[in-house]
Amino acid sequence: MKLALILALSLTSILSYAETIKSTRVGTKAEISRVVESVKVYAIPDLQVNVTVKDMGGSTDVSPTQELFFTLYSKGEMYSTDATFKLGVIYDFKSAKKISNGVFEVFIGGVDFDTNMPKNKLLIIDAQKAIEDILKVRCTDFDCPASKQFKTSINIIEK
Repeated sequence: MKLALILALSLTSILSYAETIKSTRVGTKAEISRVVESVKVYAIPDLQVNVTVKDMGGSTDVSPTQELFFTLYSKGEMYSTDATFKLGVIYDFKSAKKISNGVFEVFIGGVDFDTNMPKNKLLIIDAQKAIEDILKVRCTDFDCPASKQFKTSINIIEK
């Protein structure tokens, strides 16, 4: 039994890549006309979670032409808080869905960094902490430093 567990963990570590991505406000503004897809993967009255794809323009070679984002938006009465996570460049977006509380699955045509060619990838995004963090933001005034300076992180496993 222990041997099977060790083999399973070893195989998972070989086939998967894990990364922590911090939210950012730098370089995340997109012209609305360049948003080619936005999928709402989760919504409750105080929170919306989206996966968004922005077109980066044409390419004369075999290069990715889209950029993938994961976003959180908490709408409040006097203030609203958001977090944007740049997930990187992609060739194409295939699907996104919630698989459990705070955990999402995103299927993309990503970049094989060994060959620089397209490769199908499955991203598992663990946003549980980020969702808890954004829902904890409380302010009593329109000027809300906790909202304006909000930062958090998500964890991603690439398979």
